Amino acid sequence: DDILLAHCKRVTRISVAGLQRNGKSCRLRWINYLRPGLKRDVFTEREEEIIMGLHDVLGN
Repeated sequence: DDILLAHCKRVTRISVAGLQRNGKSCRLRWINYLRPGLKRDVFTEREEEIIMGLHDVLGN
């Protein structure tokens, strides 16, 4: 909980520091682009097999 509160306070400071972003936009940017450990490589062959298998079972 403390980590989440600290993150929210930091995002609020960023959004009022002159950037034209609100908290939601800062959060989405972090999740989709800036988060450490975010994998940007292509899918491995094993990952593709899993995706295709799940697609066969579940559909779209």
